[in-house]
Amino acid sequence: MKFSHSVIDPKLELLDHVVGVLIEYGFTPKAASYSYYFLLDVLVGFIYQQIRDEEEKVRGGGRFLNYQRNITARPKAELRNILACQWSPEDFEVETAFEVFLTFTLDGICAQLDERANKK
Repeated sequence: MKFSHSVIDPKLELLDHVVGVLIEYGFTPKAASYSYYFLLDVLVGFIYQQIRDEEEKVRGGGRFLNYQRNITARPKAELRNILACQWSPEDFEVETAFEVFLTFTLDGICAQLDERANKK
């Protein structure tokens, strides 16, 4: 997180370009700017979590192994909903997780645009 500021263009040229593109798709300027920063926050957070997970793997952990340890340490009846997910190691791979998080984020941004269009 200490390097997250470097993803923001200090000259604001990238922000201005992205906001312009989103305005063309129907966003208000403020909503476009918020969308851009929301996407950056999600991406920076995802990358930060991946770095932490890689460090944890070196120590014999990682999200999937920690998940498995926690699941086996608790009564199954308490975790019906989590167990219904049927997570596998593949679900925790970087590419898989990134695609899911990016899709959720972009779908959420698009839903805001759809909601605004329906209010008009």
